[in-house]
Amino acid sequence: MTGPVYRAIIVDDERMARMGLRAMLAAHPEVEVVGEASSGVQAAVAIETQRPDLVFLDIQMPDRDGFQLLAGLIPSQRPAVVFVTAHGQHALHAFGMNAVDYLLKPFSRDRLAAAIRRVVRFLRGAAVESAGVPRERRLIARDGQHLVFVDPADVRWFEVYGNYLRLALDGRHLLLRETLGAIAARLDAGTFVRINRSVIVNLRYVEKVRRNPAGQFEFRMPGGIAFRASRRYGRDVRAAVLGH
Repeated sequence: MTGPVYRAIIVDDERMARMGLRAMLAAHPEVEVVGEASSGVQAAVAIETQRPDLVFLDIQMPDRDGFQLLAGLIPSQRPAVVFVTAHGQHALHAFGMNAVDYLLKPFSRDRLAAAIRRVVRFLRGAAVESAGVPRERRLIARDGQHLVFVDPADVRWFEVYGNYLRLALDGRHLLLRETLGAIAARLDAGTFVRINRSVIVNLRYVEKVRRNPAGQFEFRMPGGIAFRASRRYGRDVRAAVLGH
């Protein structure tokens, strides 16, 4: 194959789970498994000594959980993380810790392949950023009569507003002359998710997600704003909230 090969560590307290994931990863030559760990303590040592690009990380482990492990790492030495767990309720916390993806056991080969593609995009973006080029180009939005530069990571949600998009930031709204589909293609798929034909939300700012009696997901955002996901985008929403 052409292109870089990314070094990975598998962290899971269940041996069969580690073996199964390693076998599935054999179909992805862009990922090389260089180590395994069965606990948070072992994982911390492996990350320090192996310096992997990527960690497939379980959440619930005997000594320390996956979140505690990440919190104890020096940010500059933290690898890309794909959580692999049987518990769907931790997805928002995971994305809040900048996880690249969240795989809910049991997952298919296609779902793993999608996660690998997301990881590769993320790691390539990180390499570009380290060379001095921003991973996401700044947006040029309108604030009244003025044009301002906006970091996409600061946008809580994008909402269709007539012929514009309205960008919700901390305490103010800006306008952007762009379509929602076009802006979605420019955003980090691990952080932003389109939930209906009019709204993209930043998962880092989602305060609560619940399912209404009709089975639709509702996203509660800062300021008491709530958006309802549509069935058309159900696959992406389920992947963001549940990991599948």
